[in-house]
Amino acid sequence: MPIKLRVSRTVKEKGCGEVQEGREEVIEVHRFETTPAQVSVSYPLKLTKEYCSNGIDVTITIPCYVEEIEATIIKAKSMAAAVLREEFPKLQSNLNKLVEKVRGGGHSG
Repeated sequence: MPIKLRVSRTVKEKGCGEVQEGREEVIEVHRFETTPAQVSVSYPLKLTKEYCSNGIDVTITIPCYVEEIEATIIKAKSMAAAVLREEFPKLQSNLNKLVEKVRGGGHSG
């Protein structure tokens, strides 16, 4: 059964509902002959500016054999870091938009 890596982003505005964006990527892995160990790496990241915040929590969980744990930790960290590098500019952009909206710059006219 393939392992799913799910990346999601939530933007919350004061006094408004939530807007969620996400995507799923399927990664094919081999079948295990025994019950596998599970390696999980989680990186929460929160940006704050002028009392507004925007964040992401990337968690990668990979099954592996016990003797593969150390190498799998390195792989999971690398995968999580790649997602953070890709998502970071979007987080900054969304945070700047929130700050502008709070300042009143988001109103037209």
